[in-house]
Amino acid sequence: MKIIRNTFLLVLFSFFMNAQEADTGIEFDHSAWKEILAKAKSSNKIIMLDAYTSWCGPCKWMAKNVFTQPEVATYYNSTFVNAKIDMEKGEGIELAKKYGVQAYPTFLYINGDGELIHRVCGGMEGADFITQGKTALDNTANYFSVRKKFKDNPKDNAIQFFEAADRACENASVELETYLKLLTKEEVSSPANFRLLYNTITAFSDPAFPFLYSNYAVFASKYGNDTLDKKLMPIYENALNRAGSKNDFKKVEELKTSYAIIKDVKLKDYLNDVAAVASIDKNKNPDKYYATLATMVDKHFMNDANALNHFSWDFYEKVSDKKLLERARVWSAKAAAISNDYATNDTYAAVLYKLGMKAEAKKVAETAIDLAKKNGEDSKETEELLKKIDQLK
Repeated sequence: MKIIRNTFLLVLFSFFMNAQEADTGIEFDHSAWKEILAKAKSSNKIIMLDAYTSWCGPCKWMAKNVFTQPEVATYYNSTFVNAKIDMEKGEGIELAKKYGVQAYPTFLYINGDGELIHRVCGGMEGADFITQGKTALDNTANYFSVRKKFKDNPKDNAIQFFEAADRACENASVELETYLKLLTKEEVSSPANFRLLYNTITAFSDPAFPFLYSNYAVFASKYGNDTLDKKLMPIYENALNRAGSKNDFKKVEELKTSYAIIKDVKLKDYLNDVAAVASIDKNKNPDKYYATLATMVDKHFMNDANALNHFSWDFYEKVSDKKLLERARVWSAKAAAISNDYATNDTYAAVLYKLGMKAEAKKVAETAIDLAKKNGEDSKETEELLKKIDQLK
């Protein structure tokens, strides 16, 4: 009888401890936003708003792995009024507009008057999340105090501000342009400022891009042509693709003149091929467009399984010319050889089907389905494709 009683107590204790563990974590207030603001004001606390979306992977990771940590929960529950709002539903839609939320998750630290005092975005470890909470309460270090210090004295506070802006997922390109205009050529090319330019500029349209471009020779002499060219190449590639998608051929020509500054012959040759594709209106001249694109793929992507799979699928969906489809067959076969997975085999089977190669298409489609089942992937589309393949004569 004693053994039974002790066993029962042990089970009861385990149940109690498990229930406690299930309840640990940051306690979120799910009241209306006005009520949350009022609660923060009356308690003289700051709100920590987890601005999330239902589809955001890092948001789910934070909820599962960071919010549940005892030290994180203890700190945030005792320090803040914690709120968690989907930015694509209900009040979240207007809050996202008001506070300029564009990346997820974004953690907003807001006072009882609704004033934003600190922000940070992206997933992070528990210790870092606690550090961000402490930073929010530090009126000399939180994001908006750092922003004010930069505004009052840009030269002395630039690095701290731009690092904070990057962490907050805030576009500070205008502030960067303003700051750079204050500098001499020698100051612009200092290691700290070059690193700032290198890490901040991502697009040809960025206001600060001319500083990187006009100081190419100075930067190259200090940090090497290779460093500059590898930074500039994707910027020009994206700009060319954007101009091409808009049929802005004048812009394409402008970009061609601009990227002539690049010294690396291989990178420049690649950009020339990107520009050749971007210079064709694919709606008016689809055959020429896809033939030119095929040449670029043959020259630059034959060892890149992801790129080959992407271009093969694009041709499968949009191209009817047998010769061009044959190019896609070669690419998709190569992609499947490099990376023998469901996606590459599915694409390969689709291209073979469009070419009317029944036996080959059937075999590859079955391989794709087997790989999907083995790895727990959804193969419904390939199963539908297999039915179509069986109907080929």
